[in-house]
Amino acid sequence: MERRQYIMRRSEFEVKDPQDIRDFLTHCQVCRLALCDGSQPYLVPLSYGMHFDDTGRLNTLYFHSAQEGRKLSYLSANPLVCFEMDDYVQVAPAAQACGFSMRYASIIGTGQAKLIEDLDEKRIALDALMAHYAPGQSWEFPRPMLQKTCVFSVSVNELSFKKRV
Repeated sequence: MERRQYIMRRSEFEVKDPQDIRDFLTHCQVCRLALCDGSQPYLVPLSYGMHFDDTGRLNTLYFHSAQEGRKLSYLSANPLVCFEMDDYVQVAPAAQACGFSMRYASIIGTGQAKLIEDLDEKRIALDALMAHYAPGQSWEFPRPMLQKTCVFSVSVNELSFKKRV
């Protein structure tokens, strides 16, 4: 797969600090996952969990799903995905229409999705998901629940964080 390098047009808003990225990912509540099956795109908002590598950079996102449906159909046809998270969105009014702007913070990234079949890996993924929404709590995942829950990961290839507040 050919990788393209894009230069952020407004680089003065780019955030590269891994801790700032981690803080924002922890703050956000919804990840929009973009999928494509042939020429038909599909975008779905999802709850998510995360895993960071030893340097503090995001390397994996985790999601859970029903055992069947459009999302899984698209993922099986094409595992390449794009994801987006945003917050702090606010209109910045101006005296003239063309002077209006927005305040925001957003992350956009790409990656490759993979279904997780191994029950121990599912447990790790679901722990990450629950840690995002209920930090500091411990959860049990009984084997029958793990067997019937569909879990998938996205290995992050590229990520950019842009912030204008």
